[in-house]
Amino acid sequence: MSTYTVDRLARRGARYALALLLQHIRDGDEPFVTYGAIARLLETKLKIPRVFPTHIGSVAGTMMDLIEEEDAQAPLINALVTRPNGIPGKGFGGYYNRRLRREGERTWDKLPRGRKLQVVAEVRAEVRRYPGWCALYMTLFGAAPPKAPKPKRYKERDGKPAETDRPIGKGESPEHKKLKDWAVKNPVALGLARAFKGTPEKGLLSGDRIDVLFTDGTSFVAVEVKSTLSTDDDLRRGVYQCVKYRAVIAAQESPVSVAVRTILLTERDLPDDLKTRARELGVLLKVHAINSPRSL
Repeated sequence: MSTYTVDRLARRGARYALALLLQHIRDGDEPFVTYGAIARLLETKLKIPRVFPTHIGSVAGTMMDLIEEEDAQAPLINALVTRPNGIPGKGFGGYYNRRLRREGERTWDKLPRGRKLQVVAEVRAEVRRYPGWCALYMTLFGAAPPKAPKPKRYKERDGKPAETDRPIGKGESPEHKKLKDWAVKNPVALGLARAFKGTPEKGLLSGDRIDVLFTDGTSFVAVEVKSTLSTDDDLRRGVYQCVKYRAVIAAQESPVSVAVRTILLTERDLPDDLKTRARELGVLLKVHAINSPRSL
């Protein structure tokens, strides 16, 4: 359609807005979607020359109303449709006031920024933990949410391709894969609570790919794996990879402040000087020998 009414845009756009939110949560992008990003998506999907971002609040509201009709206790995922600063606008306020506002607390439009960020952080965690998104999407729209979004392309004319542009596992040794797979299945052995679930080969918006990323919905633990094949230089690189991952994950979650830890998982102890450096940089070290050493 070349033109639109707000009501029709909201009805037709709700499925695309929800699919985009679930994609962001699943794929490790910023765990929110701006009004402008949804507007651009609807321009493409609905073949509208121009969608005004100011109308996206109606899309988000219709999306949340449909969700609540199926599950009145589903997390308020419309809180993740936001301004560029990551904070939802007044359209979310009615849902907050009805479902989340504490007794005696101010209404959404009167809340200070710090409290709004706390609310957003709590909703993000609930959205990540909610197990019913795929089934709910299927019920509402008659199909599963898209599983294979168009891959991101990080083009650098003067540099090497990003890790996320390469097929998962390409160039990976059997030793590395074996240790990585062990890590995914054994969060407790890494010192994590059972609530932490691990995802292998998790992509970041920097184009990097983390060997394993654990989260309980609120906090994150990035694990860099170095197998028995790694030299001291590779172990040193692993320490600095951990530092980078910690910074990028924190940036992706901004403006919400989240706890991010990093673990360097190796099959042998680091040299003493590198141990000290890792400790100074706040990188946790774990050793678990699972492979037999082999000559290189």
